[in-house]
Amino acid sequence: MPRVPAENSGRATKLLYHLILLLTVWYVVVFVAVAGLRLNYPFELEWMEGGAVDHVNRVLSGQKLYVSPSLEFTPFIYTPAYFYISAIAAKLLGVGFTSLRLVSLLSAIGCGVLIFRIVVRETKQRYPATLAVGLFAASYPISGAWYDVARADSLFLLLTLGTVYVIRFSASWRGHVLAGLFMCLAFLTKQPALVVGLAIGVCCVIDHPRRSLAYLGSAVLSIGGSIVLLNYIHEGWFSYYVFKLPSQHPLLPEMLAGYWTRDLMAPL
Repeated sequence: MPRVPAENSGRATKLLYHLILLLTVWYVVVFVAVAGLRLNYPFELEWMEGGAVDHVNRVLSGQKLYVSPSLEFTPFIYTPAYFYISAIAAKLLGVGFTSLRLVSLLSAIGCGVLIFRIVVRETKQRYPATLAVGLFAASYPISGAWYDVARADSLFLLLTLGTVYVIRFSASWRGHVLAGLFMCLAFLTKQPALVVGLAIGVCCVIDHPRRSLAYLGSAVLSIGGSIVLLNYIHEGWFSYYVFKLPSQHPLLPEMLAGYWTRDLMAPL
C-alpha cells in the first residue's frame, strides 16, 4: 500500500492524502472502463485504424508492407513492429479493430506498470508511484484518447519505457545490451525512438561511460542491421516510406515553444 501520513500529521493533511489517492484510483478505473467499452466498437475511433487493419491483413497473407504505392495499397510511413505484433493477436481473435486495440490497451497498461516500478525504485515509496500512474491515466483525454486505438503509439511508449527502466536500474553490461535491443524494438515500432534513444545514450555516457558502449553498440548495430535487412527485403521501399517521406513534413518553428507551453504544461 502507499505510505500513510505520519500519526502527527494534521487532519487536513490526512484528508488531502486520501482524497488525492481516491482521485488517482478513479482516473485509472475510468480509463480501463472506457477503453474496455471501446474495445469492440465496430467502427473507426481514429481515421488511421482502418488502414492499420489493412496492414495486418497483408502481414497475415504473407505480403510485403513496403511496396510501390498503388490504388490497392499504400503503406503508412511507420516502422512495422506494431503490425506484426497485432497480427499475432489477430491470429487468435480474428482480424479487426478489436485485436489491434487490445495490443494498444495491454501496452498502455504495461506503461502504467513500468511507471509505477520506476517511481517506486527512485523514491522507495508507493504513494508517489501511484500518483504517477494516475497522472498517466488522467492524461488519456489530453492525448486525444489515443492510448487504446489501433495505432503504434502505446506499444512504442511501452518499449521506450522498458529501455529507460532497464538502463536506469541495470548495473551490468548485459543489461545495457538488453536496453539497446529494447530501443531497437521501439524504433521498429515508431521512428521517434531514434531521438529518444540518442538522449538516453547521452545520459548513459555521462552516468556510466564504459557501460554506455554496450548500450550504444547494441542499439546502433541492431537498428542499423534492421534497416539494412528491411531495405533489402523491400527493395529500398522501407527507407522511402520510413525516412524520406517523413523528412518532407514542414517544420513548425512555433511548436518549439508551443508544444511545451500549450500542449503539455497548460493542460497538466
